[in-house]
Amino acid sequence: MRIFRDQVESLRYINHLWPVVILRIYTSLFFFKHYNNKMANSYLTQPKLSALIDEHLYANHPPAWIESFFVNVVQANWSLYAQVVVNIEWCLGILFFIGFLNRPAAIFSILFIYMMSFVSGPIAQGQLYPMLAILITLAVFGSGRVGGVDYFFYKRQRGLIW
Repeated sequence: MRIFRDQVESLRYINHLWPVVILRIYTSLFFFKHYNNKMANSYLTQPKLSALIDEHLYANHPPAWIESFFVNVVQANWSLYAQVVVNIEWCLGILFFIGFLNRPAAIFSILFIYMMSFVSGPIAQGQLYPMLAILITLAVFGSGRVGGVDYFFYKRQRGLIW
């Protein structure tokens, strides 16, 4: 009950940042949508990640080390990395939804989206770049402190992580 009371208290003291909550929930729904699409389209059982790498990697002109990583490591172990991608999207969706560790999650999401933008088509990239701006906003403002679990920890120990 204390966490719920702290969430209500966070809305009272940090009331002016309520639009950040909307961005945080939108971000969680973004990651849940991508997770559900991958689960519904047999992303884990068929080599769709490997096909995305073949189709889009060279058109996006990544740096040499990213190209080498995707071609030599990810394509060879596509089922492991497909599972990693799906689990990362699910975990990020949960973290943003409950407002826990939002700054580290936002920074990790920026790196994740940057890496995945090299194996995405132009339509998907049109969705990813505005999401990068939203994630930078969430990282700067510490979105979990507004109506999220982070406020419970922020009250007790101030720091950049909350």
